[in-house]
Amino acid sequence: TLHAYHPKSSTAFKEEVAEAVGLLCDADHFQYFFTDRDGTLKSYCCNYQASIQPAYSAIIQAQFARRCAQTCA
Repeated sequence: TLHAYHPKSSTAFKEEVAEAVGLLCDADHFQYFFTDRDGTLKSYCCNYQASIQPAYSAIIQAQFARRCAQTCA
């Protein structure tokens, strides 16, 4: 449903997504990896002290960074 909000067209959205997926699937290493403190997986559950979702997000990002990136920030 996100394609409906693309500023150019639905087709352009699909092409950009395919290009990004191709980059992630074909690449074996990235020079840089940037993220905020808990990535893009944040939701309202992160507002609760008992939420473990940020921990899962941190683990996933740390594994990706360790295996796939030269410099992380």
